[in-house]
Amino acid sequence: MRNILSIFLLFFAANFAFAQEDNAEYFFFDSPDAEAYDTGLGFAEEGSSLTTTCLSGTEYCEKMPITADQKVVGNNAISVTYTSVEDGDWKAIIIQAGWRAINFDQKETVSFSLYAEEGMAKNLLPALYFEIAGSDDSQRVALGDYVDDLPAATWVEVNIAVDDLKNTAGNENIIWANVQGFCLAQNTADGTEHTILVDDIRAIGDGNVVPPSAVFEKIFTQGTDTHAYDQSFILQADGSSFEEGCFLGEYCGKIPVAPTAFVGENALSLKWTSADGGNWEAGLAKADWSFTDVEGATELFFWAYSAEGIAKENLPGIKFESLSGWSDKFLLSAYNEDLPAGVWTKLVLRPDFEESGVDMTGIKMVGFCQDVADGAEHHMLVDDLTFSNLAEEVPAVTALTAEGFDSHVNVRWDGRFNNETTFEVLEEVNGGLRLISATESTFLVDFVGQDINRNYVVRQNLNGQYSPLASASAVTKELTDEQLLDMVQKAAFEYFWESPYAHGATPERRIAGVRENNTVAAGGSGWGFMALPIGVEHGWVTREEAAERALLMAQFFANAERFHGAWSHWINAVSGKAIPFSELDDGGDLVETALLMQGMLATANYFDGNNANEKGLRTLVYKMMNEIEWDFYRNGTDALYWHWSPNHDFEMNHKITGFNEALMVYVLAASMTEHKIEADIYHDGWASGPAFENGNEFYGFNLPLGPAMGGPLFLSQYSFMVMDPFGMKDQYAAYDEQVVNQTKINHAFCVDNPNGHAGYSDLVWGLTASDNPDGYLAQEPGDATHDNGTITPTAALGAYAFTPELSLPTLKHFYREMGAEIWDLYGFRDAFHVGREWVADGYISIDQGPILAMIENHRSGLLWKLGMTSPYVQTGLRALDIDWNTEKYNVLTDNDQGKELQKVAVYVNSEAGYLKIFTSQNIIAESLKVIGVNGQSSALTSSEKYNQYYTVPFSGLTAGLYYLTFATEEGELMTSKIIIQ
Repeated sequence: MRNILSIFLLFFAANFAFAQEDNAEYFFFDSPDAEAYDTGLGFAEEGSSLTTTCLSGTEYCEKMPITADQKVVGNNAISVTYTSVEDGDWKAIIIQAGWRAINFDQKETVSFSLYAEEGMAKNLLPALYFEIAGSDDSQRVALGDYVDDLPAATWVEVNIAVDDLKNTAGNENIIWANVQGFCLAQNTADGTEHTILVDDIRAIGDGNVVPPSAVFEKIFTQGTDTHAYDQSFILQADGSSFEEGCFLGEYCGKIPVAPTAFVGENALSLKWTSADGGNWEAGLAKADWSFTDVEGATELFFWAYSAEGIAKENLPGIKFESLSGWSDKFLLSAYNEDLPAGVWTKLVLRPDFEESGVDMTGIKMVGFCQDVADGAEHHMLVDDLTFSNLAEEVPAVTALTAEGFDSHVNVRWDGRFNNETTFEVLEEVNGGLRLISATESTFLVDFVGQDINRNYVVRQNLNGQYSPLASASAVTKELTDEQLLDMVQKAAFEYFWESPYAHGATPERRIAGVRENNTVAAGGSGWGFMALPIGVEHGWVTREEAAERALLMAQFFANAERFHGAWSHWINAVSGKAIPFSELDDGGDLVETALLMQGMLATANYFDGNNANEKGLRTLVYKMMNEIEWDFYRNGTDALYWHWSPNHDFEMNHKITGFNEALMVYVLAASMTEHKIEADIYHDGWASGPAFENGNEFYGFNLPLGPAMGGPLFLSQYSFMVMDPFGMKDQYAAYDEQVVNQTKINHAFCVDNPNGHAGYSDLVWGLTASDNPDGYLAQEPGDATHDNGTITPTAALGAYAFTPELSLPTLKHFYREMGAEIWDLYGFRDAFHVGREWVADGYISIDQGPILAMIENHRSGLLWKLGMTSPYVQTGLRALDIDWNTEKYNVLTDNDQGKELQKVAVYVNSEAGYLKIFTSQNIIAESLKVIGVNGQSSALTSSEKYNQYYTVPFSGLTAGLYYLTFATEEGELMTSKIIIQ
């Protein structure tokens, strides 16, 4: 279809500014003319009619009339009076002031208001379509499909989703980035005259929109072919020369283009020699040869590149062809410094355009021309030639870094200019720039493979105005196994460390670079606490930074809403109030509380210093622990219950029975002085579940406890983050056998792949709870309803401490073979489904945490040491008759016969030279001594009691086995084996 607008390109009205809502661009808001809307055009043919008029006092007719009698916004509305007959047609085309196109790819809704004085049946309303610059028009749609009958004398707002328009049959090839006109047209041919008014016509969306009062017009960004720019000319005379190019190989006298570019794929190539008495000119127009209204522009800028550099006095001059003819020459040398060699540099021209006589309402061409006649050849590339009135320069990004790993590079930066700024990450290649990514984030994960050296360039983009370039380089190289583990752990650590909240609590889930909806996960924050000692030990953060963060997090939870001491599953990150997890689950969640507390207790055990932050952390954590009313959650029965609600009481009725992730609930509940549970609650409650005892073999591996084939792997992981299952056993199971064999069964099931899912193999395995293509599910070995083809990296990697021989090869495969799809800023994304070509878009805290924690427990045992030397954990295990590795983790006894205490434990820090004695009783300081196995004794001096522990420094003791003895004010003599390393 012919573009009707093309014959009107010479008729421009002055641009005007008006108020507009955020993210909206207007086809019509108001008309400055009292009779007609300058950029509203009307046509009719073959017997149909449409009333048009002329601009006041001019011969510019076929304009759409306006009326001030009725309006929604501004001072007037457009009046559309039409008669539709068979075989006829009419159309009213409404265009944004300044004849600007609107990018519908950045819009969500088209909105406008209609008015009919006498009302109108919806079938008599016009059709709607859009005129597209450089493309066919869109298909017509009946307005009656989007609005009911118009009531008399009433404005009615109409909203149409842009996606509905795009999905209309016949619109598949429309270039929605160039919508030029909002068009009403003939629909029902009833032969009767109708009048409707239309006002407030706008496209609304989340794209970056420059308000109509801003001038930002690009003259050149891309050549018309790979040799020359067609919309250009060259003149050269009297000894001066300018190297010309030929468009399509035959139309010469054009400005050449070069494959090195600042934006797009090529740039203008200006190569000239200026002779004394000679002259050269090289002019260019927009790609459609149109005049451009840039009234109000304060500068012309472009990006320039010269391999050798050009002194500012040798830069060319610039002229403009406007409706008033060619201007005088302006000197680039008056506004710029020397053009440096080998660097894309922004050059500007900022004359007083109005004083110079240039008619800025109609710029046709920009011309480069001879200035200083130095007789030397100069070569300059020119790109992104733009008129602008934006007063502020867009600054370069700051703190740009590029860090190379095994097969990817993390590129990160700061310095966002404003909320409309986006970023472009480019690769510098042979002096040119290749776009890698355009993003709103302040990072890029570039998966490039091994042994790659890449030079990165980052710039800000404010609606097409670019910042100066910032650059950084990185190299990828094959990493050792230990370095790979460091990389995976560090990425997972940053999920927790880079919390979006000032108090540092852990977001329930997040997409890298996107702030989530102010939801903190109680259990997920348990891993947020565990991450801190790991970060310190690896040197990723300082001890002081981590202690400060831990205290801030603890203070958030101390002030958060609690329910008989327990936290809710989800917590509002701002208010600290509970967020309902479901209709009945709007109160305390005892399992989430235990997952949080195990992280708090391990972290408090790590930060054992005497400074204010570490003391404050321990005081607060132990206070919160002692406030949990574990026994309340019995609900008067012989078991603990998962949930209690102030609105629904125990209506959830979810008894905590094993075997699952909740073993830690019973251990902590049994450790208390007040609000404790007795061992029979463990045996009659936890051990009574229908899925508790198993005892069957699957794929040759015995499974003591749990559902058939073990269920999802988180069941054997969550409670063993800070409890070491190796050497831990009770009358029901050896827990190392339980966790190792459940993992091996899960692996074997995926290798067997009875449900025939794509991608499963010896290296691609791991079924547990996670996101999946259809929502969220606890994936597990079994039929296709439980095993839907989703693999979750935390399943295999969260079992690293149990089966490193299976987990490490899978880690390598996930990263090196699949990383381009499943690796992002915080490591492996939550899950993927090979058969459905789906990858989760982000991360979940309870899945990232086990990866970090269990790799660390395999490497150093850090969290197990911190957990197993906690007096709460040891006391709870004893109370429930659960044995553990007492040679590895010191145990305090109450007499020389070795009877274990329930309320005393000893922690030895050999490197720092002190003991911690945890007891509810009061030690007689003078009685403290250690006795070596050879009978040698040494007296010790303790600190005053702090909370429930004493700090006892020691020195001069060689490595070996000792007995610690002391008396208490309660009249008991205590003895404990300790190992000095």
